[in-house]
Amino acid sequence: MKILFNCLDLEKGGAQRVISILTNHFSNKNEVAILMLRQKDIRYEINESVSLFSVTKVSKISNFQKILAKISLIKLIKMQMKIKKINPDIIISFLPEPSLKLMLLKKFNGQLNKIPTIISVRNDPNTEYKNKIINIVMKHLYQKADKVVLQTDEAYLYFAKIFKKEKLTVIPNPLDYKFLISKPYSGKRLEHIVTVGRLVTQKNQKLLIEAFLKVLVKYPHLKLLIYGNGPLEKELKSYVKHLNLENKVIFKGEVDDIKTAIYKTRMFVLASDYEGMPNALMEAMALGIPCVSTNCPCGGPKYLIKNEDNGLLVPIKNSNKLAKAMLELLDNENLSNKISKNAFLSSRQYEPSKICSLWEKEVFNICRKNKDN
Repeated sequence: MKILFNCLDLEKGGAQRVISILTNHFSNKNEVAILMLRQKDIRYEINESVSLFSVTKVSKISNFQKILAKISLIKLIKMQMKIKKINPDIIISFLPEPSLKLMLLKKFNGQLNKIPTIISVRNDPNTEYKNKIINIVMKHLYQKADKVVLQTDEAYLYFAKIFKKEKLTVIPNPLDYKFLISKPYSGKRLEHIVTVGRLVTQKNQKLLIEAFLKVLVKYPHLKLLIYGNGPLEKELKSYVKHLNLENKVIFKGEVDDIKTAIYKTRMFVLASDYEGMPNALMEAMALGIPCVSTNCPCGGPKYLIKNEDNGLLVPIKNSNKLAKAMLELLDNENLSNKISKNAFLSSRQYEPSKICSLWEKEVFNICRKNKDN
């Protein structure tokens, strides 16, 4: 079977990480190709047997609100030519821009329209498709997909109002293999609170800094380490300077070995306003780090965390309750140890082989149905 993954690029990102895991898995028994809208640095290990194609070598990331306006006819033609050259038995498409372009091509090309397609929705659809025009176009074009794969139950409920339920399925993210450890750290943890993610509005690191300031009143020896980079770096550093926290809030940037960097830390905190299924939270839980997360749409943290059992959930955009949850873990060693153990154990259900087998089932069922028709 020839499987084509359609995506934006293979730079750092949650969708890209999942693509790398799936392509490497499928390539063991199938012919696999990846089509990127833009080819930049490839930041994930891809099996040598996987063929890589790109529509353009250099491209700017479009503002999502202007995706349709920025569609280049030349790029669409190039994309169409690449797909015809690859001649896949099935296409799996990730992220809105590649998926909308693919489905637009399928609408006007009978040959491409015969190729079965799976769309993978990676983020909160209420945010991802909040623009009215994008929303209308998405509803129309995604009807042509054979399957829409969602990450959470909340996302499923959103699309169940639009599409027939048999078109939808929920498959959580797989863990990265390197986070599958034999047991969580049991020694004295470093007095560090950590977070990992791009420095963007969605991740709301500013809220975490506000909550951390409250935590410092009782635990002045702690440090907050922020891993990641992004457009808000200068603004966040300025805010930290304004609060006189430059020696307490450390911006660590992007590191190659995040597992080693955070493994022995006291706590992981995710303060996002919205998420799909946050990989950083999954990875921290798999390492047995006690975790606090906002209970943000579209339900990724709630899917992963059973409150006060394997993590703590708090409302979004509430620094007081976020600080209270962080203090609860710091004050209660028994709770912290219980959450560490249970987070580690619950993460086993997201082992790559288990999640990849769910994808295999969908792919082969769709291809078999397509042949029968």
